[in-house]
Amino acid sequence: MIAYHNYYQDLPFYLNRRVITVEVRDELSFGMKHQATQSWMLKEPEFQALWDSNQRIFLITNNLLYPLLKKEKKSIYLIASTSRNVLLSNRP
Repeated sequence: MIAYHNYYQDLPFYLNRRVITVEVRDELSFGMKHQATQSWMLKEPEFQALWDSNQRIFLITNNLLYPLLKKEKKSIYLIASTSRNVLLSNRP
């Protein structure tokens, strides 16, 4: 699971796993300076490579970013949506 441009603090707890983040700063910035976070706190280029891989990826983000992602990504599939968020995948 990837959280895009937002960190959903309860998601790792309910999924019982680490959630990869893309371009998230805010309250996580301090920890990024003091821990090795490169494997799960990605920048846009690393995320793009992962998204384009053969691995099925699930991504959660704010629904306002969905139209932008839809324009940028060649393969993007809407799995579910709420009034605030969307769940997307790179594979059907």
